[in-house]
Amino acid sequence: MKNIITLLTAILVFNVAFSQVNQNEHYLDDVYKECCSKKLGDFGALNCAIEVSEEWNKEVIKYYNGLMRALGKNAQNDLKQAQDQWVKYRNLEYKLSSSIHAIQGTMYSHIRAQRNMRIVRTRALELKSYYWIRTEEEEPSANLNNVQITSEESTSDSILPTPDSKFMYSLDKVRMINADYVIDKYLETYFFIVEPKKVTRRTDVNNPEYPAGPVDCGFRTVYNNNIIQEDDFGCDSYTQTTIIEFGNYSFKEVNRVIKILLPKLYDKDKAGYTGGQEGWHHLDGDDEFYDYSSCSLEILTRDNKIFVEYGCG
Repeated sequence: MKNIITLLTAILVFNVAFSQVNQNEHYLDDVYKECCSKKLGDFGALNCAIEVSEEWNKEVIKYYNGLMRALGKNAQNDLKQAQDQWVKYRNLEYKLSSSIHAIQGTMYSHIRAQRNMRIVRTRALELKSYYWIRTEEEEPSANLNNVQITSEESTSDSILPTPDSKFMYSLDKVRMINADYVIDKYLETYFFIVEPKKVTRRTDVNNPEYPAGPVDCGFRTVYNNNIIQEDDFGCDSYTQTTIIEFGNYSFKEVNRVIKILLPKLYDKDKAGYTGGQEGWHHLDGDDEFYDYSSCSLEILTRDNKIFVEYGCG
């Protein structure tokens, strides 16, 4: 009997503590209500739903990153797969909602935006409850969305996922020296897409190289914390570039992971420097990577942000 009472007491304590995290209330609900009270009408409520949805999405990213730091390799992989599937579900639900509410009038737009907000809200609270179960903390120890990068010497609480041996072995051996391919695979494996790839630029109407008319040449994809901007030759006739913004990480951390992904060093003892030789070169105090296509990669600090820039001439 004593053991049964002890067990029941433990279950009760767990349920009470868990309910504090698993509840359906969140401060963003009050933010939404207050916003709607100030911005009257369906148009005001529409804008409120859109604005608060962005805040809920930040909550999703915060708890996803917090969980990634708290979990082991196998559980990280499970979380990554689950989040990828949720993003696909979310995007399909957005599409369905848009089709169902494809009726003129701000009321229907408001209903659609409110529905979309609830989808992200539900996921944020799910991840928050998972985080509590794993850590017994209601908030990650550091806000992963607001880490300020001030210089190369800055430190950050955000740690980029370290590519493991399983990932490295999964790469196409012929393309392991291709920086664009390797980094793209890394992002696909260890992060989830917040905004799918979309067109950002088109070739000029009068561009003589495209007599049939403008074509898409610039593209943007947003992963959690990271933004990829790709510009093909059509945007600039002489270059093809990929710029990745690593939003919440220090220069030291980005540099560490990129050099794990691309470990090849240029051996200066064998020949003099030429731009087409593969591997890392140390030039004027900075490192630059050249792959087999004579394309180059640099890790840069600009406007207090960290960028990896990859270009082919």
